[in-house]
Amino acid sequence: MKQNKLFKQLGKKVKSIVEDRKHSAIFNKYPDDIFNDVKYYVMFIGYAHSGHSLIGALLDAHPNMIISNELHALPLFANYNYNKYKIFKLILDNSIRCAAIKDRTNTGYNYYIPNLYQGKFEKLEVIGDKKGGATAVYNLKHPEVMDNIIKLFGSSLKIIHVLRNPYDNITAYAYRLKCTINKELIETYFRHVDSVLDCKAKLQENQFYNLFYEELVNNKEAELKRLCGFLNQGANPDYLKQCSDSIYDSPHKRRYSIEWKDENKSIVSAYMNSDKYKELLSEYEF
Repeated sequence: MKQNKLFKQLGKKVKSIVEDRKHSAIFNKYPDDIFNDVKYYVMFIGYAHSGHSLIGALLDAHPNMIISNELHALPLFANYNYNKYKIFKLILDNSIRCAAIKDRTNTGYNYYIPNLYQGKFEKLEVIGDKKGGATAVYNLKHPEVMDNIIKLFGSSLKIIHVLRNPYDNITAYAYRLKCTINKELIETYFRHVDSVLDCKAKLQENQFYNLFYEELVNNKEAELKRLCGFLNQGANPDYLKQCSDSIYDSPHKRRYSIEWKDENKSIVSAYMNSDKYKELLSEYEF
């Protein structure tokens, strides 16, 4: 038992050393002044299987934005003493690599968009990392890191909260864990909502954006243009058209693919219509 624990610790240490060397090479690869025009740092927060990967890919395709895919920059800020240039370089390198292999894959879907700007830019004004569900989880465990990032960027921090029907999210949790719908899964989802609300409370109104996935699917160009406006970026017709073509014609209603007992539906409904959550979630139903 002790030997297995020792091997695990050794494995983590070796992995950390390899990662540090890899990161050091990336830090030396790009000059700091490549980020001179950056106006906003973007984070995602929310829930797994909500559409974050799609949104990140759409923004990365914009000529003035670079959004990394699954880098999980939040703990890296703490690891590198909140040196924003180091994190920016890791984000840029991630975006370039994903574009080079034409791969922005997550949960089986590839969100690579040809003929636009994924992995490159004209004028880099917006940079960020796409990692939504893990950000909410990490914020619950280490709220001080989010506090430090808010202090670091001030008003130039922008956070995008992607959400969809809670019943679909909770169903996705069940699929990932290979279990049935239960009260623990429901409580996990609403703990993540708590993390989101905690984060929102620390920001100015113009720093936090609720993006409803179903609205994006139903009104593709209008919603994408509005999202770009939140980041003070224009959106030309060609960009909107090509991005819209990569969005599904209708949202996947995963909740219908698994058994939901009436009592569990009622628990979710009670949460959504409570004073704490109703402003955000009361419009949703099974």
